Amino acid sequence: MSREIGVVIIDVPFGELARDAGRRVAESLHHVPQGRCLVAVYETAHDWSVTEPYESVLCRSVLGPPEDRHHAEFEFFANGVSRSYRRNRGQLTLAGNLHWVIFRRLGDRAYRRRESLRQMELRRNELPVGHKVFTRDVANNVWHLNAQTARGTTMNRLCCLLAWRDERALVVKNSGNRLTAINAMDLDRDLVGVAHRIPYDVDRVLGLVLF
Repeated sequence: MSREIGVVIIDVPFGELARDAGRRVAESLHHVPQGRCLVAVYETAHDWSVTEPYESVLCRSVLGPPEDRHHAEFEFFANGVSRSYRRNRGQLTLAGNLHWVIFRRLGDRAYRRRESLRQMELRRNELPVGHKVFTRDVANNVWHLNAQTARGTTMNRLCCLLAWRDERALVVKNSGNRLTAINAMDLDRDLVGVAHRIPYDVDRVLGLVLF
């Protein structure tokens, strides 16, 4: 069974300078297999204030200056944000914003592996697209997560979307690099609410149903 790197994640700690994050990204590009993605995850304050230009610096670190990207080895793939919340007196309050920007190295895309996988492995890698949290949250580029687990959940969601379960994610931290397993998404405890059909019987005449 393959244990190759399926995705590379740069974990940028809160407060790290953008230029330092950009340097670590540039130093990690050689770890990304052809056709696969590099993800940089960084946190910003959720109030209006001066912040580090992370996305601009990261794009330049991977793609080069805008005027010289005709022969770049990587391409911009996607970006998004995980908004994290804490429960305070029964109410959810915004705790932070965890941004992610994704670049893909040129080459065969990850889904091409499906042509060589057995049916059992394909079923093991199926995404829970029928789950209401998937359609309302994961399928978008703004996610809503618990503050205590937001960073880990964000990284694992991205791994599930960008790589295969028999591969590994290479997580690059200031303290060093580590290979981690890619686990299936657990969406049952996420924050996105699910509407339930409730019948309202007015004087036992009207069978009204909300939602």
